[in-house]
Amino acid sequence: MVEQKGSESVFTKLALLIGGFAGENCRSALGVIIGLTVVLLPFLDQVEYDDDILKFLPEDSPQVSQFQEIGDRFQGLNIAMLGVQAPAGEDLFTQKRLTELRELTETLKSVEGVAFSSSFMALQDIVVEKADDGMDDVSVVSDLIPEIPKADSPEVQAFVEDARKRVLSREHIVGAMISADGKAALVLGYLKPGTIGKDVADAIRKHADGLAAKNKSDLEIHYGGAPFVGSYIVHTTRADILRLSLISGCAIIFILILTARSLTGALIALSSVGIGILWVVGLMGVAGVPLTLVSSSLPMLLLALGSAYSIHILVRVFAHLDSGAVDRLTAVREAVREVGPPIFIAGLTSALAFLSFVAMDIAPMRSFGVWMFIGTLVIVFLALVVVPAACVLFPLPVRAGGRTPPWALKSMIGGAHFVIRKPWLTAVAIGVLVGGSWVYMGEGKTHMTMRDFFLEGSEPVLAEDFLEDHLGGSVYMQIQVTGNIKDPLVLMEIDRIATYAASQPGVTNTQSIMDAMLLAGEALFGERRVPANPDTVRAISALAEGDPNLRLIVDPEWKHALIHVKVRNENISEALAFAKRLEAVKDASWQVERVRVTRNEMTREQVEVERQEMISHLSWVLSKDGIEGVTEAALAAALQKEPEAPGADQLVAPALEQLKKDILSDEMIYLREGASLEAIAPQVAAILSAGMDEEALYKVLWEIADDEDREDPEAFRESVLYIAGNLSALVQGGAVSGRVKDIVALAKGEVSASAQDALKRVLGVLGDATASLPKRAATEEQILATVPLQVDVTGTPLVYEGMNVSVQKNQEQSLAISSVFVFIALAIFFRRLSIAFVAAVPAGFTLMVTFGIMGLSGIPMDVGTSMMTSIAIGIGIDYAVHFIWHYGKPSPDQADAALEDSMKATGWGIVVNALEVAIGFALLALGNIVPMRNVGLLTAAAMLVSALATLILVPALLRWLGPIHPTRSTTS
Repeated sequence: MVEQKGSESVFTKLALLIGGFAGENCRSALGVIIGLTVVLLPFLDQVEYDDDILKFLPEDSPQVSQFQEIGDRFQGLNIAMLGVQAPAGEDLFTQKRLTELRELTETLKSVEGVAFSSSFMALQDIVVEKADDGMDDVSVVSDLIPEIPKADSPEVQAFVEDARKRVLSREHIVGAMISADGKAALVLGYLKPGTIGKDVADAIRKHADGLAAKNKSDLEIHYGGAPFVGSYIVHTTRADILRLSLISGCAIIFILILTARSLTGALIALSSVGIGILWVVGLMGVAGVPLTLVSSSLPMLLLALGSAYSIHILVRVFAHLDSGAVDRLTAVREAVREVGPPIFIAGLTSALAFLSFVAMDIAPMRSFGVWMFIGTLVIVFLALVVVPAACVLFPLPVRAGGRTPPWALKSMIGGAHFVIRKPWLTAVAIGVLVGGSWVYMGEGKTHMTMRDFFLEGSEPVLAEDFLEDHLGGSVYMQIQVTGNIKDPLVLMEIDRIATYAASQPGVTNTQSIMDAMLLAGEALFGERRVPANPDTVRAISALAEGDPNLRLIVDPEWKHALIHVKVRNENISEALAFAKRLEAVKDASWQVERVRVTRNEMTREQVEVERQEMISHLSWVLSKDGIEGVTEAALAAALQKEPEAPGADQLVAPALEQLKKDILSDEMIYLREGASLEAIAPQVAAILSAGMDEEALYKVLWEIADDEDREDPEAFRESVLYIAGNLSALVQGGAVSGRVKDIVALAKGEVSASAQDALKRVLGVLGDATASLPKRAATEEQILATVPLQVDVTGTPLVYEGMNVSVQKNQEQSLAISSVFVFIALAIFFRRLSIAFVAAVPAGFTLMVTFGIMGLSGIPMDVGTSMMTSIAIGIGIDYAVHFIWHYGKPSPDQADAALEDSMKATGWGIVVNALEVAIGFALLALGNIVPMRNVGLLTAAAMLVSALATLILVPALLRWLGPIHPTRSTTS
């Protein structure tokens, strides 16, 4: 069926102008096309790949700005993780392996793009060394693993054993930097902000493998973390695209030969699309536009959408040649006249669907939409040039009787007639299908784990398994605390937040400035906690500052501190739930402004506020230790219970030890000749047991002081007050120990030694002269100091979630915009809203079914599957437009003949295109990246569903609507 010559549309005239000219000047047209292709070929190598996941967030995204800001402050948050494993049955503690680990750690920072490197070999430790007089009075910052002796040195064995014992006794290291059995360890490389993760990861791998080869190492290295995952995706995707493109190309050629029954025709159809893909990618190279996670799929999408245009022209050319009535040029002109207009409108609607992406606030998605818009128009243009010119230039085989197999034509017509005759049955079947799709389309995953990207047994999965089994996983979140980090109240809040984080599901360990501060506090003052005295805390921080690794958790000005939270498995939903809980914990101490008050001036209500905060903290300590069942009510009862006061006989030994430290080591008082601390220890113990009486202590110490101290009574009194405070802490320590025993009893004795230390740290604040309270709980007269505090959460899980939310939001927006654009274009083209609606039905139906399949099979919505909207619209519109355009406006008595004629003209072309693209894309299931597999299988499904919907639903809808084309003839 053809248009009347006098009423040819602008689309027909334009198609004849391009296609007719190409056919008449076939050699010149193909020569120009080939010449332009040769010009663009060198620019293919200039196309780079940008794997920066942050660019898939809106430009004004707070997740991005916060992630980058914190990364700049703490030497980067993009962490390459090298899991080092000893041979089976052995551990890392040999002279050779420790030497190799040190070399790897120290040289890793020399790799371009690495800001800082760390492992347990680079950590520092705080130890107490004996002074010359035999007293424990010198705290020293030294390497956790000092200089390693030579292999033939006699002290090697003792050194190795000491290193093993020392490292595995540091609870803040075990599980985070080294496994509890010493068989596996982490070497971390912190990437500089702004670097290309893939390039740095590749350089790190090359460096590490080179060292292993040089040292003939028996250590196995597992490469994990976001940089290595990104590198694997890029390299594997490129390899898959090259490999699978060849396989798919061969499969498509085979399908085309079987269906079109012409090798020449198959090559012509594929060449047209292939040249278009080369042009688009070459133009991207000319413009300096990189490929991204989304636009790397552009060649495959252009193949899926563009091959239909060439095949429709080719099928009509063959139809005219097979009739035996025309020569090749005439066949080309008639084919272009018949299918040119629907090719234009199908191409335009597909291009508009992609152009709607420019409304997104994600730069890579906007770029993808623009280049798919350009690519679609280029493919349409080349289909109208290359196919007509090649069909005229090259001989094409003629097959009497046409190319459509009789059984296929009969099946297509029979399916359409069944729907026409059984409208209610069809409506029920479609309703069930659409209803099921509607139900399941909301069941798709909204978050992805790392395993959703890769096949079992792939390198990233094996690395993740290793890191999870030995070192708690590979995914980090970060909590930034802003304030005066050297203030005791701020440090206490950091401790509370870190403890809360560690108690949450999926969190394997935390690292913060408190790890170093607790070690330093124990070395300086014998207490594994942060005292309430700011001057004392400053002394502790001065000792801790000797560790260069502190730059990863506190900035040089001590205004910002970072809590690294390691999450088991890349479970974004679990990590996000934790982040939300962190912000939503009812009355969390870190959510309110804190003040310092004098403890002995606190009211009963204020004591209760402090107790409630303490109960929550104690609960988190127990949860972190894996202890459940101890209720907050039980903890409250334990706190309200008055601890038993130790008797004088119990205090003699600890009092004597403290007197020796204060008087003999710190020389707070000089003893007169012949005086003995052992002699006064029982008296001091009696004073402590009865409740510290500073005057009584003054008299006892006065008796043993030498004349020099007695000459200055005021200075002597200050020394006594200092000693009295330390002695009182002994009693308080005993009270704390008693409460800890009560809590351990509640937990049935299952509390670990490290958790008991944490309980002591929490309860120890009760002995401080000052207390921390929410500002709202204190009066202005009570406040000694106000401590501002701000908490921010960031990390790759939040960034990925931000990307998922943004992609989904933008997809919904682009779907709405593209639907409007496409519907308007169809209405203008067909001049009736009802026909525009019919043309859109296959696209809408395909969308529903595709999203239903995603929900039913658990395929998540991500940057890959988000393209299914445009694919479904492009394919669905293309098939429907071709069929409707040829159908014409038959009268009721001509309807069956019109249906058969349209099936002959367009049906087999639709089937051919659907089969070749569906099979070609289904072969992507052979790829190694799961999202690519998903896109391939979903596209294949979309092709088949769209073709089926066009061939059986559209004829019925057209029959029910009646004559549709006022400008179309009713005669062939």
